[in-house]
Amino acid sequence: MQSYIAQELQQLIAKQESLLKNLNIIEQKIQFSENKQWNQREHRLFIQGINLYGKTKQKEVAQYIQTKNNKQVSSHSQKFFNKLQIWFSTNIQTIYMIPYAEYHFKQIGLNDQIVNALISELSCRNNELK
Repeated sequence: MQSYIAQELQQLIAKQESLLKNLNIIEQKIQFSENKQWNQREHRLFIQGINLYGKTKQKEVAQYIQTKNNKQVSSHSQKFFNKLQIWFSTNIQTIYMIPYAEYHFKQIGLNDQIVNALISELSCRNNELK
């Protein structure tokens, strides 16, 4: 009789653990779908994730942020770097202004490696720099 009760108890515990795991997955999906706006904390973590993993590693950055999925990070990254490109092409007309761009990008929180790659990429795109 005790072994039967023990088996039933183990089955109930396993079922409860499975239900809790499913509940956590559902809560995460709801959180991802409802939380479309990026708050300051998430954006700061995004910048830190970009610094740690690079701007092409959205999966790792999403895991680092924990409240955004890969698609949201990818979209945010694209918008973020497009805004930097627009800022660069609007404000940097000569190669002598590049230190200003470097300063601006570092103020945002990007590390030297990301800043250098970004400056190089944006300078190539903006061929009118003299």
